[in-house]
Amino acid sequence: MVKDFSKFIILIVGIILALGLFSLDGFCQSAEDYVKKGMDAAKNGNTSEAASYFSKAAALDPKLAAAYAERGKALKEKGDLNQAIEEYNRAVALNPGLSSGFQDRKRYSNPTIDGLTKKIDLSIDLGETYYERAIAYFYSAKYELAWQDVLKAQNLGYTVNPAFVSELKKVLERKDDTQKK
Repeated sequence: MVKDFSKFIILIVGIILALGLFSLDGFCQSAEDYVKKGMDAAKNGNTSEAASYFSKAAALDPKLAAAYAERGKALKEKGDLNQAIEEYNRAVALNPGLSSGFQDRKRYSNPTIDGLTKKIDLSIDLGETYYERAIAYFYSAKYELAWQDVLKAQNLGYTVNPAFVSELKKVLERKDDTQKK
């Protein structure tokens, strides 16, 4: 009887593991944790593994736009452009301001700043995200915040467009001149 019960337990655990209902890569992980793992996998060139982590994140939190946006990036890297576009559209439906990978989307508005701030909070593409948020701040006339994000992006090793830096400096200098008068 005990032998049969042990076999039954082993069978149940095997089924749970096989179905993916129980993960050995960590207990009680949040959707954000899976997004971070996916980002790490993507940076290492493991796009299939990254997409899998982003799928787990989306399953845990179906309203986490970053999971869909990043899965879209991974699918784009794998060459599945149609599926990538679907993922981007899901992300935009959840968070219209999320700018991750959307060249044809409205950018640089307050919702975009919120989306970029969320990416920063999740430690996603920090240098690039700080730069994108700097641009968003610039177009929102928040020049000091833009300058702070440019410096953060540069400190993280991201190459900031020199023309943008030059234009931002000019605006900040004009603002300083106006305040001195």
